[in-house]
Amino acid sequence: MDTVEERGVAQTLLSYVLDVLDVHTYTVKDRGETVVYTGRLREDSGNTFERLQVRLRPLGYHALLRRDRGQDIVVTTLAPEAGTASRLWLNVFLLAATILTTLASGAFMEEQVPWSSVEALLAGAPFALALLSILGTHELGHYFVARRYKMHVTLPYFIPFLPFPFGIGTMGAVIRMKSPMTSRKALFDVGLAGPMAGLIVAIPVLVIGLLQSEIVPRYAMGPDISLFLGEPLLYKAISHLVLGPLPDTVDVALSPVAFAGWVGLFVTAMNLLPAGQLDGGHIAYAVWGRAHRYLAQTTFVGLLALGIGPFFLNLLPGVESVPSWSGWLIWAVLLSVFGLRHPPALDDVTPLTGPRRLVGVLAIILLVLLITPVPFSLR
Repeated sequence: MDTVEERGVAQTLLSYVLDVLDVHTYTVKDRGETVVYTGRLREDSGNTFERLQVRLRPLGYHALLRRDRGQDIVVTTLAPEAGTASRLWLNVFLLAATILTTLASGAFMEEQVPWSSVEALLAGAPFALALLSILGTHELGHYFVARRYKMHVTLPYFIPFLPFPFGIGTMGAVIRMKSPMTSRKALFDVGLAGPMAGLIVAIPVLVIGLLQSEIVPRYAMGPDISLFLGEPLLYKAISHLVLGPLPDTVDVALSPVAFAGWVGLFVTAMNLLPAGQLDGGHIAYAVWGRAHRYLAQTTFVGLLALGIGPFFLNLLPGVESVPSWSGWLIWAVLLSVFGLRHPPALDDVTPLTGPRRLVGVLAIILLVLLITPVPFSLR
């Protein structure tokens, strides 16, 4: 301890911490802004955390609960600023821009090019509405669950992008979390809410779109259409239920709405990857804690294998051309840049209950049903 003031801060906070922790040692850091207390919790960690948060909040501090080498650790630190107010005008502007770019993409699919009139552009409305409903519902799932846990969070920011044939008109949507995750339970619920909400919309969109799609002889979709989509297991099951069993001699020319549904499945799969701060990373950390890093590392290696593996297989004698998708390498690079690890919740000690742990395992199974080795290919 360096100063009388720092000792005073530590002693003041100690009077609150002693109610829940048998303190063995404490250390003052950052000129009294952080004090680390080590000892043994007196009662259930969940109750301890909630009580500490309530008592420390009027002092401008919040608690972090950790466990290391058999020791319970309470870290009291100055609470961060709540952040600037949300810029609603930016949300509206980005949404309007994304509506225009997705309308243009949908119009292109409906062969309304050039977009010489409002009527031609509005031909893309079914695709735009279907896709933005899926993406918006995904982000609102995160938003409402985060608000339920009293977290500061922004409304969705949609990201416009180039329309067809260069893109689909959007790169998705994001929300900004302005406060930390309070517990593993909150981390799990917020992480899971987005993919589940988006999937609830994507599945009926896909069903409606498949009913509008056309079954054509294989390779008879025209010389200008060369993009073929991979078929994850869940897509195959839905297609079988809607269209029935199809022979190998035909293809399904997806309607724009069906394509939006397929994109919804793909986006959900990418978000469920159990690494970094993707939704799957939130879920994995909430369920397995620090051990999640092994799952994240396995995911990273898997992405590299999917991206590079076909190249080496094609070098083997007698092996026919193995399709690949270079996008997996881009995902691997992004994960390596932004990090495979996940920051802990404020309460990093209280474990999830059995039902949530089971749902976490089911989320990994859902990823397997939604992912496909080659999402996009050219023929």
